[in-house]
Amino acid sequence: LRGAEFEALIGVYLHSNARVDNRRAVDLHGLHVSEARNVVKILVDAAMDQGRSEFVIITGVGNHSRGDARLAPAMEQYMHALGHGCVAQGPGKLRVTILSGKRR
Repeated sequence: LRGAEFEALIGVYLHSNARVDNRRAVDLHGLHVSEARNVVKILVDAAMDQGRSEFVIITGVGNHSRGDARLAPAMEQYMHALGHGCVAQGPGKLRVTILSGKRR
């Protein structure tokens, strides 16, 4: 991401997560898949640094997507690609299990 794009991404993320305990959950509403990947990668790295073993990704159910929901399936696939566990925990919510030492 370029500087201005990253600043905009951080602004949207902070606005969406003002009431979320980021040690336990992240709300990705309003982010595109590519933006969500950037946010989640930063948070997974931070969680690993802090010795945490899991957190929740809130994706929403896809009401604002054209066609099928995109964010939840993309985040689940991305977590598996990074080598972490990820399972659906109800509509619009994923539980990520961070496997220690798995950085990509």
